[in-house]
Amino acid sequence: MNDKIIVSICNCGNEISRVVDTQKLKEFATSIEGVSEVHVVKHLCNPQSLKRLKRVLIDGKADRVVIVACSPQLHIKTFRRVLEDAGINPFKLEMVNVREHCSWVHENKENATKKAESLVAGAIEKVKFADEIEPKETKITKSVLVIGAGVSGTNTALELIKKGIKTYLVEKEPWIGGVSAKVGIAFPTNDCAYCIGARSDLGGVRKCFYRANLTHYPNLDIITNAEVKEISGSVGNFKVVVEETPTFVNEECISCGMCEEVCPIEVDDEFNQNLSKRKAIYKQFEAVPNKYAVDFDNCIVCKKCVEVCPEDAIDFLQRGKKHVIDVGAIVVATGIKEFDASKTTEYGYNKYKEVITQLDLARYLDPAGPTKGELVINDNIPKTITMIQCVGSRDDQYNRYCSRLCCMMALKHARLIKTRYPDVDVNICYIDIRTTGVEGYEEWYSICRELGVNFIRGKPSDVLEKDGKLIVRTENLLLGKHMEIESDLVVLSAGMEASDGTKKIAGVLDIQLSEDNFISTIDPKVRASTTDRWGVFVTGGARGPTDIPESILQANAAASPVGTIMSKDKIVDYRIYPKINLDACDGCGVCVEKCKFGAISVNMEKEKKDRKAQVSRDMCRGCGG
Repeated sequence: MNDKIIVSICNCGNEISRVVDTQKLKEFATSIEGVSEVHVVKHLCNPQSLKRLKRVLIDGKADRVVIVACSPQLHIKTFRRVLEDAGINPFKLEMVNVREHCSWVHENKENATKKAESLVAGAIEKVKFADEIEPKETKITKSVLVIGAGVSGTNTALELIKKGIKTYLVEKEPWIGGVSAKVGIAFPTNDCAYCIGARSDLGGVRKCFYRANLTHYPNLDIITNAEVKEISGSVGNFKVVVEETPTFVNEECISCGMCEEVCPIEVDDEFNQNLSKRKAIYKQFEAVPNKYAVDFDNCIVCKKCVEVCPEDAIDFLQRGKKHVIDVGAIVVATGIKEFDASKTTEYGYNKYKEVITQLDLARYLDPAGPTKGELVINDNIPKTITMIQCVGSRDDQYNRYCSRLCCMMALKHARLIKTRYPDVDVNICYIDIRTTGVEGYEEWYSICRELGVNFIRGKPSDVLEKDGKLIVRTENLLLGKHMEIESDLVVLSAGMEASDGTKKIAGVLDIQLSEDNFISTIDPKVRASTTDRWGVFVTGGARGPTDIPESILQANAAASPVGTIMSKDKIVDYRIYPKINLDACDGCGVCVEKCKFGAISVNMEKEKKDRKAQVSRDMCRGCGG
């Protein structure tokens, strides 16, 4: 090899040179065969130093470069850009991290310098054999898919169309809204949870889901009653298959309700937490899209609804649709679900009618709920209500994490009840009251105390029935005694879990889940919306339990990197990925099991002698695992 190698050593101010003898390191590097020039710089990443390096390369004094400085994660793109500008393939570069690996972890200067010499010698030998890697250019498809139409997904879509980006919003339910549509009054503003961020051209600050005219935007396609089944391709050019299930009601529906009146079938209403009944043809409160849907699993196809429909909008011949969509980026907003409180058998959920969850209580207190907003349980207003916190959360048996929303939901409902029904006694049994969130959350706790809510520190052991009354047995750690609280209503503050859709879409997208089954991000601090698949982002409850304000903040955060991708005409991919030595590969499949990104495959249907591993450059992250 006749290529000349330049070695640039950075003092990093004094961060490296205070422990590593950079002058001695320079002498050592100069003595290695193939090195044409070595220089030591105070700050190698500043513009003047970069210009000097570029001039050396343009003048032909070197063909390959070794940078001795800090972590490649910080500046390798910077130095690759210098090589590109000088007309040299950017992969004829090797970077040695002597700051973190030597000066930051050692105190003995002599030993740290010897270690640095070994690292530099290895990098020089490696760069001698560096191959040129040609970039892969991908044309950007100027559209985005948002999966999940709750608060976070809907606001992400609104932010994207505000930027002029064509957006597809896919929701598995017949209507948008997600869990937030069920909670009625929401904190911190103590108003309707249906409010979402408004487009600037709508006027005002907020609009309700049903007043935002979401279906009228030309660059927003809402596909409800649908699921994402397949995704292929890579950032800039994903191909997505979406299967839409028929609702048997077309767009001519005017929501007059005549069909619902004549329908003879009644089933539990899941929107009202199965606390009331609905018909087999039904509509969610203030639904978007504003039309009815047929629950075909319960429909007897008597066609009475067809006979009374004034617009001929009901069509039992309607069939499902398959949408094949090309998009440049994907945002996952599949939300959360309430923990199944029946798993905690000690509290009697699904055993006693007077034991409900906070989401059940939200439906009772909502004017659109089963009791039209009146707190009437079994035809009576309860005189004593006891709330039990951390049901299914902060518990090694179920979920170890804090669900973050439960305390505020309890405070919200306690405040609402004490305001509407001052004579009702409200007890909250808690481990810790955690009012995590925006400014004003702690004030809710103070207001509840002023209204007379009783806070009892201690987690109840069980709930039992005695003489027709529910008894909550607990301890009061502040008073140091056991208590039995006679209650007319027990409300379980059940934690929040990853939705079933979150787990399913992670498999379809081939992205990683955390140990709690939420979608993992690359860095929860600085890349909190970015998943481990390039071009796929996550927002809202799919990341973890989030309230409405945080879900909207995350929606804006996710829309930002998506907008950056959409602003480009093409993506130039310089990622390093492995090549298979086909002569040595016996198709054992061990590498397939080890690759956590699903980038390696082996066709096991072939005969053993013909089985060879293949690497997908689109999926490979170059991790070296």
